[in-house]
Amino acid sequence: MGSYSEWNDAMIAYFVRGASSGATIYLSVDDGALVDIGSRFEQSNADHTDWVEDFIEAVRSECVIGRQIYLDRVSDHQPDGTPCCVAFLGSMVLAAHRMVGEETEDQNIAPINYFTRLRQILGLTEATGGRPSGLDPAGVEEKLWQMWNRWLIQNEALW
Repeated sequence: MGSYSEWNDAMIAYFVRGASSGATIYLSVDDGALVDIGSRFEQSNADHTDWVEDFIEAVRSECVIGRQIYLDRVSDHQPDGTPCCVAFLGSMVLAAHRMVGEETEDQNIAPINYFTRLRQILGLTEATGGRPSGLDPAGVEEKLWQMWNRWLIQNEALW
């Protein structure tokens, strides 16, 4: 199993390496991207097939204790200056991606359904809806998106 830190580093590399200067970087995380990212780990072997579950377990182990998300664990930078939050943000994007097939022409997706998907990914399956504990108040996760964005802007020359 890749650690949270390994997944975080691998995701950063996956999304920014090879991008041209000034390119827009999209954190587009779905099952296919996770399989591609995971298969690039040095310790990977050809028989390993569940990279999605490996990623989910790594995020859970770093960000969830009991029934609560702890953002302070990913709200800083690693010693090399890269943000620690990218894998967690990736889990949020994965939750949104998993909602794509749920919307129909006749029915819009209720915002609460996003948090249902995020809860499933993070193993927070209690029956209560809405934001999981640790993501209150609304927008508390925005500082992580801002950290990622600042890092991208400041390190554009490294790509």
